[in-house]
Amino acid sequence: MGLFSLKETCSCCGKTTGFNKFKCKNGYLCPDCFKAARLKGLVINPFNTTGEELKIKLEKFNSKMDNFKETAKVGNYISFSDITNEVYVPNMKSEHRFIKYSDILDFELIEDGETIVTKGGLGRAVAGGVLFGGVGAIVGGVTGKKKSKHTVKSVKIKITTNDIKDPIVFITLLQKETKKDSLIYKNSAKTAQEILSRLKVVTSKDYSTKPEEVGQAKISVADELIKLKTLLDEGILTQEEFNKQKEKLLN
Repeated sequence: MGLFSLKETCSCCGKTTGFNKFKCKNGYLCPDCFKAARLKGLVINPFNTTGEELKIKLEKFNSKMDNFKETAKVGNYISFSDITNEVYVPNMKSEHRFIKYSDILDFELIEDGETIVTKGGLGRAVAGGVLFGGVGAIVGGVTGKKKSKHTVKSVKIKITTNDIKDPIVFITLLQKETKKDSLIYKNSAKTAQEILSRLKVVTSKDYSTKPEEVGQAKISVADELIKLKTLLDEGILTQEEFNKQKEKLLN
């Protein structure tokens, strides 16, 4: 038995691995388990990860995915669930993440390693046109102290979560040098605005009240309407989105 054996048993699912097997800490993984792990962004270290550990991770991920009810999605970058009150961020370079709305502490737009706009300044940026320039591009150097660049190498959204072990989640929108007047950059800018706006909306809500305590909630409908009106005025919510949320509250 060994690397070239056809009779090895997968340490994760128990099936025969066949020839195209992959090493793990306590034996080998079959191609199906290895592929499933890669598709879910689960990191497999052949020296530290056992088949049993991978099996638990896969079951945990599948359970979360089954419970996650997508209500909105921005490309393949991020999905939102207003039913489970969480976001799902796929990331092929690391483990995919499920993040509760209430666990999102902060988020920011980063261009070439420099923060362009943060959660606190998003409303003003969108309303004032700071997030986008005349050609529909993300403006570098909001303060105006730096000269405007004609190209950009990376555009990311950084989400800070209430997870002490792994607090940072990156959403990469662009990772190659691109001209700011190009269609690729403009699409990245549009995607960035949509993601940031949705993050602003979901983090503006109060999730401290448990479902069974809804009837005892201290926040009134009037307070919620005021919040929604503020988001509308700041340009974060469209009129259609505002009307939809308003109708839900009043009903």
